[in-house]
Amino acid sequence: MKSVADHLKVAPDLLDVQFSTDIPMCIKLTLSNVCVRIAWRCENGVKYAKLISVYSAIRPQFAELCRVVRKWAEVSGIYSADRRKNGLTSYGFDIMVLYFLQQNGLLPCLHEMRPLMSHEKKSEPTIDDYYENRELYESDVN
Repeated sequence: MKSVADHLKVAPDLLDVQFSTDIPMCIKLTLSNVCVRIAWRCENGVKYAKLISVYSAIRPQFAELCRVVRKWAEVSGIYSADRRKNGLTSYGFDIMVLYFLQQNGLLPCLHEMRPLMSHEKKSEPTIDDYYENRELYESDVN
C-alpha cells in the first residue's frame, strides 16, 4: 500500500497524496478537485458502500442529500476524516441522514421490508430483494 502511495505521489494531475497506517490503511488524494480515499483491509467499507447503494436505488435523492450534509459539515468545521480530531466522519453524517429519512417514512428499515416466515431459511437478502419493494418508498416528498 505504501508503494502504491509513493507511485501516486509522482503521478501527474494528483494533488495532496497522503498515506495513513491506521487500520484500515488508507491513501487520500485529490484528483480534478475531487477528494478520493482508497482503503485496504476495510471489509466494513465495502458493506457500507453496498448499504448506501441500496438506499440510493430506493430513493436516488438519498446520495445527494448525504453529499449536501457532508459539504455543510465541512464548511461548518464539524467534519473530520481523522479520528484523532474532533468531529464526525462522512460515515457518521450519512447514518444521521439515513436515520432522519427513516424516522420520517422516506426510507425503509431494510430488515423490516420482508418479514421472515417461520419455514424460511435465514439468508442474507440481496439488493434485488430490496429493489423489488422500492415502490413502497418512492412516493414524492410533500
